[in-house]
Amino acid sequence: MRKSIIVFLSILLGACGGALTKTNVGIVEESSLIVVSDKLIGSTIKVGEDLNFKVKKDDLSKYKYGILGVKASEAERLETVVIPLEKGQHKVFISNGNEIRFNSLIYIGEGQTRKIRIK
Repeated sequence: MRKSIIVFLSILLGACGGALTKTNVGIVEESSLIVVSDKLIGSTIKVGEDLNFKVKKDDLSKYKYGILGVKASEAERLETVVIPLEKGQHKVFISNGNEIRFNSLIYIGEGQTRKIRIK
């Protein structure tokens, strides 16, 4: 038993004298715009001059549970699109055919997620 303890302590002390390593870990703060509506498929979303697309079923994001995993049945029925954006001002235009559903200038800060609910 005593021999086992001496071997264990030798390994433990040997490991303590090993090379020192320093690692920095950070959080990547991505900014994004979340667009939520009863019907988004077929709508056109234009953000600034660079991003212009018609929403298809593949563009929709699955609903993620709310606080502590609690379901929100109304939110689960809504269609959601998540658009990653750089921080700054963005002109957002959303239409469905000839109907303008949203047209505004928004500001998104670094790491901020902005949610637009279209009724």
